Amino acid sequence: MRIGIWMYSYLPKIGGAQISAHSLANSLAAQGHHVVVYADSELLEQLSDLGWRFRYETRGISRTPFRLARHGGVVGAWLGARSLASAVKADRLDVVQVVGMWPWSLILGKVRAATDVIFAVRAAGDDIQV
Repeated sequence: MRIGIWMYSYLPKIGGAQISAHSLANSLAAQGHHVVVYADSELLEQLSDLGWRFRYETRGISRTPFRLARHGGVVGAWLGARSLASAVKADRLDVVQVVGMWPWSLILGKVRAATDVIFAVRAAGDDIQV
């Protein structure tokens, strides 16, 4: 299976969402699945500089789609959805876990319609703050 994990903040930052995503990606890759983690390009460059290597692939995503989707209203959400749909199509993914509810839970219906991919959404950070 071709599996994607889409999140903004990733290693080398350490937190529950980052550790959970890494553990999931590592376990799925060990079972023979093709896994790609999409995250902030700058963080992935830091991983490369540190010499960290994984069983799964990582792909850098510009901060712009994440910021626009989260803070850019309707236009930002549309651009974020477009960026996610492009990544899903380019890597021919079967399923994607999106880490972070806002605003992804609102726009995934449009992405699903454009890609026919199954999405699972995981709350993290500010999404679960009260």
